[in-house]
Amino acid sequence: MKDIVFISHANPEDNDFAWWLAAQLMNAGYKVWCDLENLIGGEDFWKDIENKIRDDTVKFLYVLSTVSNRKDGLLKELAVAQKVQREYDLKDFVIPLRIDNIPPTMINIELTRLNYIIFYENWASGLTNLLKKLSKNKVPKSNTINPDFVNVWWLKQRLKGMGTIDKSETYYSNWFPIMKLPDQIYFHPFRKSQLKHLLKPGIIRFPAFDYKHYMVSFVSTKDIITELQISKDNLTDKSPSYSIETVMHDKNNRMILSNNEMRYFTIRLLNQAWISTMFQKGLRPYKLSNERTCFWFEKGAVRNDRAGNRLIVGKHLDAHWHFAISANSKLYPLPCFSINTHIVFTYDGHQPFSNSLKQHRMRRRKGRTWWNSEWRDRLLGLLSLMADTNGNLKMKLGGGAHALIGTNPIQFTSDIGYDDPKQKQDIFDEKSNDEDISTEDEIDINEQE
Repeated sequence: MKDIVFISHANPEDNDFAWWLAAQLMNAGYKVWCDLENLIGGEDFWKDIENKIRDDTVKFLYVLSTVSNRKDGLLKELAVAQKVQREYDLKDFVIPLRIDNIPPTMINIELTRLNYIIFYENWASGLTNLLKKLSKNKVPKSNTINPDFVNVWWLKQRLKGMGTIDKSETYYSNWFPIMKLPDQIYFHPFRKSQLKHLLKPGIIRFPAFDYKHYMVSFVSTKDIITELQISKDNLTDKSPSYSIETVMHDKNNRMILSNNEMRYFTIRLLNQAWISTMFQKGLRPYKLSNERTCFWFEKGAVRNDRAGNRLIVGKHLDAHWHFAISANSKLYPLPCFSINTHIVFTYDGHQPFSNSLKQHRMRRRKGRTWWNSEWRDRLLGLLSLMADTNGNLKMKLGGGAHALIGTNPIQFTSDIGYDDPKQKQDIFDEKSNDEDISTEDEIDINEQE
């Protein structure tokens, strides 16, 4: 009885998808063959591909991508499968799985007549549709393949040569230390009507917000009068202030608010200061789907569009990509900013895509071509670009107060290391990453918003 689900894919380019798909199909109980490994038990007799497709295969899954579409070996496998389909008059023997946005005009003519299952938008939804198709076509399952079997196979095959070893290793984090915090946090009392007026954009030029009838900031009473150009009589009472050291460590709650609330207020002011600093450095804002804001440089804003030895603005198809960062401050376990990295796409190096779905798709396609070291180098380069001569990023807090962020990330050392896989991997060079004119990522950036 034919019971093999045969996965034909580009090796090594589409290996990650093939590993994932094989595991998912086996987890569902199907017997799978793929040229990543001899997936079912490592049988040595699986050498003649044509016989395997002709004699044992019940469904031939062709992983359709820009790469597989032009590989001779895969096209020969496809030709064998289509020959079998014609000879035995099999319906839906060949099932194409489209895993990238290859233009329809480039798809092999033998596949254009077939209904392919779309995976490039969402692997999970593609798998759901494939499993429905296999079930509808009554593809037999194996009694010996179950989740326990898959787990053992995964550990032996996919994780072979990987794992933990006794080796001390140092890891970079995305935490950047706050080298200098402000001394005090102040609560300046105002009449509510005046407080509302003073906090209007354009009037206030330092981090602050309202709490009840107080203006909360890092600015001293003396400096608040100067900064806002008001008299001392505008304050309705004395301004309580608390040292940041007390806010971080005092357990006796001698403050007007709880420690947690005071820490939250401090973090909120620091985050405001970050945003103000990004604007002062000439970066543009972009609101993310989670309502956070990331910042990026326009094309031409920095010399050669580079930070260090990496591009932070580049061309991708007919659009431009911009390396971007967002941040959130922490006081525990130590004062720092957690800085995350992003990509923003613009039409012309200045105007971001207004279509959020298009923005998301382009970010994913570009981001997956960068290795961790490239993300890290761009982040460190961008921070260094904004730092002072001492290597710190200075944030003005109003009056004479300021905070300093170190541009070297906090590092952690582990006594346990990781045994990297020995298999060769394709490494993208800097030029291909920055230009990345690949048809697999083709998308119409001029489509209607």
